[in-house]
Amino acid sequence: AAPDRMPAKRRGEADARALLRKFGRALDSDDSPTRVRRPGGSGLAAVRSAVAATPSATAPTSWVAAWGLVPHLPALKKSGPRRSARATPAAVSFRGSIASVACGPAGVVVVSEEGNAVAAPAEGGRRKIGCRAQSAAVGETVALLLNDSCLYAVDPSRDAPRNGSWERPRRLDPFAGAPPFAQARFITGIACGTNHCLARSSCGAVFAWGAGDAGQLGDDDGHDITRANPTAVVFPSDYEPCEKGALSAGAHHSALVDGAGALWTWGWTEHGRLGRDSVEEDEDDGRVAGTPGIASLPGGGECVDVSCGAAHTIVVDTNGFVSGCGWNEWGQAIGRMNTTSVWHLTPVRFKAPFSAIRVACGLGHSIAVDAQGHAKSWGFGEDGQLGHGRESEKSAPVDVDLSKAGLRNGPACVASIACGGSASVAVVAEAVGSDLEELRRRRLCIRRVALYLQALHRGQRARRFYGEMREEELQ
Repeated sequence: AAPDRMPAKRRGEADARALLRKFGRALDSDDSPTRVRRPGGSGLAAVRSAVAATPSATAPTSWVAAWGLVPHLPALKKSGPRRSARATPAAVSFRGSIASVACGPAGVVVVSEEGNAVAAPAEGGRRKIGCRAQSAAVGETVALLLNDSCLYAVDPSRDAPRNGSWERPRRLDPFAGAPPFAQARFITGIACGTNHCLARSSCGAVFAWGAGDAGQLGDDDGHDITRANPTAVVFPSDYEPCEKGALSAGAHHSALVDGAGALWTWGWTEHGRLGRDSVEEDEDDGRVAGTPGIASLPGGGECVDVSCGAAHTIVVDTNGFVSGCGWNEWGQAIGRMNTTSVWHLTPVRFKAPFSAIRVACGLGHSIAVDAQGHAKSWGFGEDGQLGHGRESEKSAPVDVDLSKAGLRNGPACVASIACGGSASVAVVAEAVGSDLEELRRRRLCIRRVALYLQALHRGQRARRFYGEMREEELQ
């Protein structure tokens, strides 16, 4: 029979089946893992049976939430013609599920699980990056993109379609001029400071380039050194090379974690940002300490993550303890404003037990995230970069409030965090674990199909069936 001559119930069931196939659900497909028998009754009965069979995979599983001075956020306090401050995290729409995010003074780079990358420059707008990427790093005058073994550089000030712009990244070869054994290696980690870059290779070698006037390139000479090409950093003999590990760059200093869990720092010593015992506390003006040295963690633990702010450093060890050193004018280094300079790594005090697994630093604020996706922030917050709902300084650690971020359904958790300048950006996931993820997808499919069928059934009846299906899922 023609579709327009079918009874209303049969026509509703046919439309429901067509929509479910569009969502990736085949009700009577022979190649389906579980064969679903044709249900009787109305189209909503078919929807109920189909949803109970298999999950939908159309909805993104992770997305971006941002707060502070970030482009394209709903304005709560105007700070310029193209930038607005927001004190609570807000969802930012990007296509697909998000794998990683990078943030810096030049803007934000978002990388999807499919490898597509989009840049949101600080001056506004969105620009599609002309290469696939797995991770990114953003500084003030440069951004890096890493795709498999290929490393690309971007000058954020260049317009398309110039070489080196977001649309046409310039490919770098860190191994040019390196020993022959390094030719077969590839890059595994990247970091951008204000005007310098770092890269780690699979053989454990670390490369640096850019501005090096403060020793941040690993050279004690300092004094207006600028390197246009990646150059290997020379470490002392007790350095343990490793393929992967935390790597970070600040305004005038650098830090990384080696294979033994030791924290290595080098660069400018002002405010004690290096956290090394060899730096004297009376060096108010700072000096160049370009040779990498070990910074001892409180309690002698092994470092698992490190992040460099403008002039402070935050680390987390294997026990989940968070420590900091350096510039502390707003408490961004240690979570309390008892001194403006912290010369050695000092524990950050939390009001309740908190075991962190990753950290991130901005210009004057810091954020730590635990294994459950809960985030705490401290430091300067007058631009809303702490994410606790108030634009004010808050030296003590506070919870980042994700409840008003406009996220999908249910509680949200932070999967990845990045900070830069006065902005904070996070990859946010709604479900933790496969069971919750399946429940969320099934619930989303039910909602879409129920709304679709309201054109064929009375609204009250559709809402009643929708409520019944949700109750069944929640049981």
